[in-house]
Amino acid sequence: MSKANILQGKGRVLVSNAQNKSIRTKKRGNTIRKTLLSLLLLVFLIGLTLSLGVITGLIGIHFPQLTGSYAVGKINYDLLDPSRQEPFLNNPHAQRKIMVTIYYPADPPANARPAPYAEGKMADLLASKAHLPAVAVHLIHTHAYEQVPMAAGRFPVVLFSPGIGTPPVEYSSTVEDVASHGYIVAMIYHTY
Repeated sequence: MSKANILQGKGRVLVSNAQNKSIRTKKRGNTIRKTLLSLLLLVFLIGLTLSLGVITGLIGIHFPQLTGSYAVGKINYDLLDPSRQEPFLNNPHAQRKIMVTIYYPADPPANARPAPYAEGKMADLLASKAHLPAVAVHLIHTHAYEQVPMAAGRFPVVLFSPGIGTPPVEYSSTVEDVASHGYIVAMIYHTY
C-alpha cells in the first residue's frame, strides 16, 4: 500500500495524533471563550436590568400607599440661630443649628418624581447602621415630592420629635401618611 492510501483511509482523511490534539485544544479554547463571553454578557444584562429597575423605581422597597387624599411634598431647612452660641462645641464662634424637614399636602406637577428616601451623610449613616452599602438606601422609595407647590387650603401643623436616638428619616413613611391626610408636619432632626 502506498503512503497516500494509508493516510486517506477508506474515504476519510486521517490525521496524526499531534494534529488531533491541536484540533481538540482549539475546540476547547473556543468553548471556554464562548462560555466566558456568554457569562460576561449575562452579567452585563443583569446589571443593566437592575440599574434600570432601580432608576425607574420598579426594584426596591416601596413605602406603603398613602391612606389620605393628598399627595405629599417635603422641603428641608437647615436653621441657624446666630444669637445663640453652641454650648456643646469647643468653638466659641459656633452657632446653634438644627435641621427640620417639613412634610405638607402638595399639588405636584405631572412630571414630578418622588424625592429620595435619604441622601449624603444621612444615607451613609442609615446604611452603616444596617450594615449595608450606602447604595442600598437608594432602593427605598418614598411618596413625597421635594419642593413642589403646596395644595390649596389651610392645614393644621404637627410638630414631630423622634425619640430614643432614632434618626427622624426612619419615621418618613408615617409622617408622609399623616401629611396625606391634610396636616403640615415639621420633623425635627435633633442636633444631639
